Amino acid sequence: MAVVKDRAKGLDRFERESAQDGFIQRQIDNVVIRYRVSVLPMVGTELKNKFESIVIRILDDRNVIRDLSKLGLVNYAKKLLKKQSISHKE
Repeated sequence: MAVVKDRAKGLDRFERESAQDGFIQRQIDNVVIRYRVSVLPMVGTELKNKFESIVIRILDDRNVIRDLSKLGLVNYAKKLLKKQSISHKE
């Protein structure tokens, strides 16, 4: 956990009581790969124990889905997504 927090920008290694978001960017085979890092505090069964949960999302611009029909959304979700995207453009 500490290594990930050290390498990510926007994260404080010593902060364990609030949620944090940051990112890591690496060049692999001449391609920039971005990692979004989210850290959430957790409480153990004894309140004195403090734990953290970490989520790392890998963002590779070479594999971006540009066609919404390929996401596999059901009709209601598809309509809602289109409605949201239209309202943000206006």
